[in-house]
Amino acid sequence: MLEVIQSDFERTIKETEKAEAKAAQDHYVFMTDTGVSLGEKQTATKEKKRQLSDTEDALAEAEEGLKSEVDLINNAITELLELQPACVNTGMTHEERQEARQGEIDALHKGLCILENMADYGPGGAGAGDKC
Repeated sequence: MLEVIQSDFERTIKETEKAEAKAAQDHYVFMTDTGVSLGEKQTATKEKKRQLSDTEDALAEAEEGLKSEVDLINNAITELLELQPACVNTGMTHEERQEARQGEIDALHKGLCILENMADYGPGGAGAGDKC
């Protein structure tokens, strides 16, 4: 009976030693895999943080550029609004503007005629002829 008990103990010791060796090996593999995985994740985290920082810098730069462009556009719009009354609202009707423009054209034609005929009539009598 003691021999049976002793053989059971020896068998239990061998099985326990095998289980402990297997557990130690499994623990080593687990720790190695975990270390590799952790290292990869830390590297990925650093890279993501670097990309985030670069993107935030680019965004801040783009926002500054946008603000500058918006200010330019707002200033241009303000200037256009200030100039609009002088360009659009002249205080004359369309017909009055046409008459004034035709008067200017007639005066320019007369001046051109005077200049062209100055040699024939002289400076004092340039407009005296019937040509103008």
